[in-house]
Amino acid sequence: MDITDLPAHALSSAILKRQVSCREVMRATLARIESVNPVHNAIVSLRDGDVLLREADERDGQLKRGTTPTGPIAWMHGMPQAIKDMAQTAGIRTTLGSPLLCDFVPTQDGLM
Repeated sequence: MDITDLPAHALSSAILKRQVSCREVMRATLARIESVNPVHNAIVSLRDGDVLLREADERDGQLKRGTTPTGPIAWMHGMPQAIKDMAQTAGIRTTLGSPLLCDFVPTQDGLM
């Protein structure tokens, strides 16, 4: 089974039990986005893949140590997440679903 087909609880369990690495999950997620996004156009902006893989490596290190800079490991640790294009995210193109904002890159995060 493809990692990207797992439900969130199963993927989280596999990550926390170290049956799969955060890097493997991110690599599979990036490959899936690359294969389906040209058809579905669901991802408006995607951060650099190398940066995402480095962050996944950091998450793997935190998992090995059993802690994060902000405290204990949580169930979403290492899980890929997408932010809806309706939420302003600093430094990431955010269109709010409008062609008029196709080049809008907020300088700060919006309120949630």
